[in-house]
Amino acid sequence: MVSTHGYVAAEPPLGAADTGGQVVYVLELAKKFAQLGFEVDIWTRRFEDQPEMDVVNDRVRVLRVPCGGRNFLGKENLVQHLPEWAENALRFIKQHGLKYQFFNSHYWDAGCATQRINQETLLYRSCDEVIATTPDQLDMIVKDYGAPAKQVHRLLRLEWGEVSNDGD
Repeated sequence: MVSTHGYVAAEPPLGAADTGGQVVYVLELAKKFAQLGFEVDIWTRRFEDQPEMDVVNDRVRVLRVPCGGRNFLGKENLVQHLPEWAENALRFIKQHGLKYQFFNSHYWDAGCATQRINQETLLYRSCDEVIATTPDQLDMIVKDYGAPAKQVHRLLRLEWGEVSNDGD
């Protein structure tokens, strides 16, 4: 489940900014999925001094990935940081070998982040060739998105308007 804003936690501080109905709904829905036999990860943004993971019960946990700095950001200001959140979430998923049967997103910002991970993964894996502009981007496309390494190349800028492949 993806809920990128608010204080999503096993014991949320109800009444804090962006902590109320949606947070309660997400937690209760996750618990119901767990009762049906699913293991549920609730993905949200990490900020302030929150831990990376918060265990709700034996089948539900909250996973937090950072974006947009350490301070709380209201949902109205979080949108510009969603690409960073999606990259960090995908990197965490790959690093820990997590597999999901489905994604359930809450509010439009979580839907954007969820769609981005899904769409970029499909796109990179289906291309005949992908051009990366930096070594970090090349590594991310291969390692985090699972694109075949032989199909990802780095383009080097030599002078204004002149480009060269990195030798591949």
